[in-house]
Amino acid sequence: MVFYLLLSGCGKHEEKIHQVDQELATYLDRFVQEAKIRGVTIPTDNIIMEFTDRVLIDGIDYCGQSISGSTPHVQIVQSDICWKTTTDMNKEILVFHELGHALLGRVHDNSTLSNGLQKTIMISTLLVGLYTKFTPQLRKYYLDELFNPNTLEPSWAKIKTNSTQLLKDSITVTTDWLYHNLFSDLNHTGSVSGIYYSPGHSLSITSPSATGSASEDSYWYKVIPVPSVAEGSELRFNVKIRTDNIVGKAFIGINAVSGNEYSLNTFSQYDIKGTQNFTEYSILVLYCPQNLNSIYIYMALMGNTSGTVYFDDVELLHNF
Repeated sequence: MVFYLLLSGCGKHEEKIHQVDQELATYLDRFVQEAKIRGVTIPTDNIIMEFTDRVLIDGIDYCGQSISGSTPHVQIVQSDICWKTTTDMNKEILVFHELGHALLGRVHDNSTLSNGLQKTIMISTLLVGLYTKFTPQLRKYYLDELFNPNTLEPSWAKIKTNSTQLLKDSITVTTDWLYHNLFSDLNHTGSVSGIYYSPGHSLSITSPSATGSASEDSYWYKVIPVPSVAEGSELRFNVKIRTDNIVGKAFIGINAVSGNEYSLNTFSQYDIKGTQNFTEYSILVLYCPQNLNSIYIYMALMGNTSGTVYFDDVELLHNF
């Protein structure tokens, strides 16, 4: 459902248009309320907000756009990946970004904070996961900055100078790591191997042929209880990886649980393939979610992959 409102100004005729899709109106109202909390008044009597099938700019697909003109005009792509299957927070981030253009006159800004996180919601790159319901302090900062670009850098954005070791494991034959392969079409085998970087074992996954798909994988994992990790601190996951004739991809990742829900899910973007000796790879989580009580670290082989991968010298650090 779309709401229409035509208003005429006094004196010189000036038509104002309020045409907002009902679902998008929820986020417009939230935007106005967040502005009000911060002492900013946002008039919404002249705005168009609508869904569209596609936004293509210079040959690149985007999830939304703000179209300049006498009436601010926001379009949001109502696809599965952009809208239908994403979270409420990701919808908010997308709409708030476009309203930042349309109603605040903000332009793209790709600068970063001291710890490497994006400085603003007005970045030109991927917006998904910029903050979540598990990172309220992070959300507060990004909204403060959206309505006031002169917002000071928060304390959690400073470079971390302290570190504690949550895990250091050079892998023994009696390892407490668990191997996981639930896909019947994957011919992957996990084993404790005598090939190692540090004596005397590693964890390996072997796939004689690429029988699975890119959406499937098998992996070694460990659950680590966390005594105290403050929101805004960092996690660093280091592991040494050897590959033998890997055609496809190996990767590592971190999941975290806050309460009874997954509050963090991130994995490496390295191109770990081919044949190479043990090389260290890392994942750095720049902002930990609140109320974190356990961390899952995993080391994986994609389903559409053949060859053997070895994992050794696993380390998990908490930086604060």
